[in-house]
Amino acid sequence: MQHMHLAGSFAALTIFSAPLVLSAQIPAMESGVPVHQYRKGSAPEADWSVGPPVLVIGSERRKPEIFFDVAGVLSIAGARLLVADGGSSELRFFDMKTGRHLYTVGGKGRGPGEFDGLWDVWQTNNGIVAVDASGRASYFDLEGTFLRTLPPPVSGLGRRLRRAGFFADGTTLAYGVEPDSDVKPDEKSVVWMRIEMLEEDEPSFLLRYPHHIATRKGPARPWGLVYGPVSALAAAGTRFCVGFPAEYVIDCFSLDGARPLHRIVRESWARVPVGPAHRVEYFEVNEAANPGARGAPYLEYLRENAQFADEFPAFERLVSGDNGDLWVGPFIPEGDTPVLKPSPDHATTWSVYSADGRWLSDVVLPARFRLFSAGSDYVAGVARDENDVESVVILPLRKR
Repeated sequence: MQHMHLAGSFAALTIFSAPLVLSAQIPAMESGVPVHQYRKGSAPEADWSVGPPVLVIGSERRKPEIFFDVAGVLSIAGARLLVADGGSSELRFFDMKTGRHLYTVGGKGRGPGEFDGLWDVWQTNNGIVAVDASGRASYFDLEGTFLRTLPPPVSGLGRRLRRAGFFADGTTLAYGVEPDSDVKPDEKSVVWMRIEMLEEDEPSFLLRYPHHIATRKGPARPWGLVYGPVSALAAAGTRFCVGFPAEYVIDCFSLDGARPLHRIVRESWARVPVGPAHRVEYFEVNEAANPGARGAPYLEYLRENAQFADEFPAFERLVSGDNGDLWVGPFIPEGDTPVLKPSPDHATTWSVYSADGRWLSDVVLPARFRLFSAGSDYVAGVARDENDVESVVILPLRKR
């Protein structure tokens, strides 16, 4: 690995002020910003692995342990495990050592402390924030006592923002996708997002960053490139990291976005071409999700307008570890499991980077397991059995 300092500029923190070239979309960094450049053949510093589960919640199939559409799993002070169950819109607390159910808060509804479809959950230094499908954020203390609700945030330009995470001090990382109306027919164009910080939902613009690639056939509306790169964004304590996976490049910034901290660059990764079988699977999944005559018009429109990427993105998800590490996960094609956050059918390799950008290790996670959170000695997520029944699982993280 080479530790480099690249010249360049972040004029007003607006990335890509020059015309976009889809094959080379890497923003320039300010002079003096550390760049962790991993050449072909580079390896991480250590060899980590996960062991057999130390805790499985869901095997007894009684009510507090029946999960569906789990939206998040968090360790609360290393003593309690919070499971955000999307099927019931409940926040369920368990003893992290024994798995014993402690109590449940929330539920379906639109009243204080209730959720109109539980979507995501995050932890701050002094609380828990759960977001529902409408974009409302419900704030609780670390014991699960409801505090307040904030409506869906809106940017200074009047567009709805999506919450992407919470910093340790409770401020929100959010983003809004800019309009794609200027996508030209028969061309591939990048659609941008605006990254914002929210304090009590008052927006403060941080920077622009590419979000996805859109295409258009003739007069049809713009369409996201199937299996194309989509930006990944995560709050990580007192910093945030973002990457547009047309290449393996991840940029990390200070909390207020005013200072680039470092860049991670991998020159090689597992490049997977998008082949005929992937295209067939894509249409099969959409047919299964839109059956019968009601779905036929949409499927016909999809077949006429869908355009595919040449290869899968370099990565897909960024997960911030409790200890400040950044976990970077591979792209997983959408399967036919009818849940919002499916787990892959095969084992996946995640790369772990330190808070200062060093490539610490690669970790292979088992098939049918979705990572939700991690710490210095564990990973936590959801496992699915052969019948797609969900269980919450903690795996020990072994470092050597």
